[in-house]
Amino acid sequence: MVTVVPTSGFVDGLVYYGKAMGLHTTDSAAELMPFPRRGGHGVEVVVLFYRASGPRGRRSIRPPDYEVVFGPEGDVHRHGPRSLRELGIHDPEARLDDYRERWNVDSIIRAEETLHALAPRVFGSFRDGTTTPAEVELARSYWKAHLVVGRMHEGPYYEQAGAEFFQWLRRLVGVATSKEAK
Repeated sequence: MVTVVPTSGFVDGLVYYGKAMGLHTTDSAAELMPFPRRGGHGVEVVVLFYRASGPRGRRSIRPPDYEVVFGPEGDVHRHGPRSLRELGIHDPEARLDDYRERWNVDSIIRAEETLHALAPRVFGSFRDGTTTPAEVELARSYWKAHLVVGRMHEGPYYEQAGAEFFQWLRRLVGVATSKEAK
């Protein structure tokens, strides 16, 4: 696990995740990891929820339909149902080559811990537009962990709803999108 001292004003990603789960509780809800997005209060942190039902391996997945938006310190700015258009998702069926199915539970748990720990610094770098060599290394670790956690069906949700952040992250770590690579 990566240990990072939060200096950006953002809190550990687990805080956002835990609070979001408390605001949206249905048996069929699945959530995306928190990501930053510029909004009405500067850079906000977003957690999206989607519906998943059925047994593992044959799950029926629906696009996100619920959003929880936080300020950097974990205060809830808004939450509630949202349309795909309101979330910024224009092609929920898009497939991105970097996102693969990974069902190794231990690697997913470690990757989630890494994402939560790195969130304050990476989100702060995004907000500030800073790219020191140390921040680039943290961003690389964040990207690698994100790809372990992000499932194939989730890729378009992250990259469309959080387009500015994920474009910045890809540029920073030197990874082209699937469309740019072709």
